[in-house]
Parts: sequence; C-alpha cells; structure tokens
Amino acid sequence: MPENSLILVGLVTVASGLLLAPVQIMLLRRLKLGQSIRSDGPQTHYIKAGTPTMGGFIIWTALLLGLLFTGALNSSHISLLLVVFGHGILGFLDDYIKSVKRNPEGLSARWKLVSQTLLGIFFWFSLLRDSTQVINIPLLGVDLPLGLLYPVFAVLYMVFFSNAVNFADGIDGLCAGLTLIFTVLCLFISLRQGDLILAQFATAQAGGIISFLVFNLHPAKIFMGDTGSLGLGAALAAMSLLLHRELLLLFAGVIFLAEMLSVILQVSYFKYSRRKYGSGRRIFRMAPIHHHFEQLGWSEWRVVSVFWGIAIVAALISWLLI
Repeated sequence: MPENSLILVGLVTVASGLLLAPVQIMLLRRLKLGQSIRSDGPQTHYIKAGTPTMGGFIIWTALLLGLLFTGALNSSHISLLLVVFGHGILGFLDDYIKSVKRNPEGLSARWKLVSQTLLGIFFWFSLLRDSTQVINIPLLGVDLPLGLLYPVFAVLYMVFFSNAVNFADGIDGLCAGLTLIFTVLCLFISLRQGDLILAQFATAQAGGIISFLVFNLHPAKIFMGDTGSLGLGAALAAMSLLLHRELLLLFAGVIFLAEMLSVILQVSYFKYSRRKYGSGRRIFRMAPIHHHFEQLGWSEWRVVSVFWGIAIVAALISWLLI
C-alpha cells in the first residue's frame, strides 16, 4: 500500500533528523559557526548572535536518508534533489560568508539571483520541459495555455518562492512551520492526483522539517539559515509546478507573498521618498513584515502563532478549492 510506504519514509526521515540535529549543533558550536545579526535588525535579536546556523543540513540530510533507507529514491527524485540541493549550496555559501567572514550582508544579491535563475532553468529542462505548458485557474477549473511563456513563468515562479521563503526566515520556528504546512498540503494534493513519487518527496521533506523544528522552536538552539530557506523555497516552487497548481498554491503561500511584498514595498518607497523629499521614509516599522509586528510589541511566539494560523486557514481553503 502507498500509505504504508509513505509512513515508513516519514518515520525514517524524522528519526534521522532527530539523531543528526544534536550532533550538528555540537559541531557547529565547536567550529563557532554562529548566526551574525544585522545591525539594522530588531534589537531583541542581538542576544541570538552566535546561535548555530546552517541547520538546513539537518533537513536535507534527513530527507535524503529517508528516501535512501526506504528504497524510495529514483531518477525523478534525483533531478528534483539536484535543484533543491543546488539552492541549499547557494544558501550555504551565503551562510558561510555571514558566519566565517563575519559579513552580515552575505552573498551579493546579483550573484544569488543569477544562480537561482540558472537553477530554475535547469529545473524546467530536467522535469518540466515535456509537461503540459499550462497553469490551472482556481475556481474556474480551466487550464490557461502559456506556450513559450511557460518556461519564463516557471523560472520566475521558482526564483520568487526561493526568495520569499528566505525572507520568512527571521523568527524562531516561523519559516519551518510555514514550510511544513505548505509541504503537507502538497503531500495531500500529490496523493489526490496519484503522484506517488512527489508524495514520497513531500513526506520526506515534511519529516526533515519536523525533526529540525523540534530544535528551532523558541528559544531556538539552531537556525536553518539560507542553507535551509533557499532550498525549501525552491522545493515548494518545484512541487507547485509539478502539480500544476501554481496559482492555487501561491494563495496557500499567502504569508510568503506578504513577506516578499513587504520588502519590495519598503525598499521601493524608501528610495522614492528619498528622491522626492530628500530623506527616506518607510511604510512598515521594519521589513520583512514579521519584524514590523515585533516592533509593535508582539512577542516572537505571538507572531509565529498568528502567521501559522493564517497559513493553516489558507491551506485549508486551497484544499477545498481543488
């Protein structure tokens, strides 16, 4: 039964992650690879400086072990893992610059964007090139053919999600919880559409996130870093595109959308107001938007619980719309 194989994948992945996490935390502490806090970030976060980062390795190692030990790994998984791990390596370079080089800015935005675009192109060539070049319109129940525009849409979609999930990583447990909710939704949609291969990947990813989240809840013992968030963003985009539920799952990821838009609006208005008035002005007290609520006096756990709640409601609505 497919359900039994998925349960096994999930259990092995969670167990692997729970065993690996303490070892990685201890190793990172000895290597002094801790989080570097931006000077323009919330002052309450300064106490977190030095907390081990690069926790995304826990998720990716557990995911891989879960698929390997259960015999579920196949060629389709490998192509998908290359894209996800490629983003994870990109995130690792960013984390390395921040932690080892002590540069809170990390990898330059230009190099990051170019790399994400190339990985998005590879994803389309390896897994989407032979698929139907359409996007599904929720509610209407129709498929909109994009033809030659679909590859462009697919690459931009992956770049967007990769960065949006990255922006959502800033409060203990927030990003991990949001991506877990989204991944579970993709798991159910995969089962509904009879895609066992994607269901196995989603199950393994959910197991990896769960094992990481145990150590990432406030007060976090480890952060996922860009090693985790960039890869998770790519994985969410990849599942959405492979399921051909791009717009529906964009709605399910409403928090990621809000995080991204808050940064774009903040930066754009700051630059505009500086040119017009001579000094930059802000829409939010701080961006991404989860920091805005922190500046309003919300506790980290309150922000996380409210954002998780919104994500769960969005996921349930998305499921009902299928």
